Amino acid sequence: MVVELLQVFVTGIEPDKGIEWGNVISNAVAILALIFTLYSFKETNKSSSKLQKAETRKNWFLTVIIEPQLSSITTFYNNTFNFLEEGVKDLTRFQRSLIFEATAYNSLKVIKISKFQNAKLHFTFGFIELIRSYDNGMVATLTNCLNDLEDIYVTALDAPDFTALDMVDIESRIHQNKSIFFTLLFKEVDKYE
Repeated sequence: MVVELLQVFVTGIEPDKGIEWGNVISNAVAILALIFTLYSFKETNKSSSKLQKAETRKNWFLTVIIEPQLSSITTFYNNTFNFLEEGVKDLTRFQRSLIFEATAYNSLKVIKISKFQNAKLHFTFGFIELIRSYDNGMVATLTNCLNDLEDIYVTALDAPDFTALDMVDIESRIHQNKSIFFTLLFKEVDKYE
């Protein structure tokens, strides 16, 4: 009985009757429509699943990595300028002193550079390693950005004459580096939009 019903549905041929082409065509169209509907449903689910995964990854990146670290990033960059300003003042004072000894001056310069490098190291272990858990490739670009910041810092402290040093320009370059750092971070978020 079931076999006969299946035969009627698929072929449109009832037992003991001839082929009815109208039934065959309508059944074939119905089967094609069913296949197309199933295919469309599957593709839509696949597409929405990808979008949902991307949205989840973006939200995780923002809420777990970026938002909790915003203040530490800002503090790091503010401290960088403060350390630099303090270093320039101390080195300028030392240059103007009556007892100027090159070895002591260079030692003071190394101490001031080390202060920044320690802050950078702390920031790297606190934040960059967190980024590494998310995207190893991003770590390289962020590290390059931090190395550029270190170049700004060291170049300023290496100046032979601090009176010619434009601290406003240096502060601007530090802020520009900070802007690049944030741009690199949020470029990751833009991937998912």
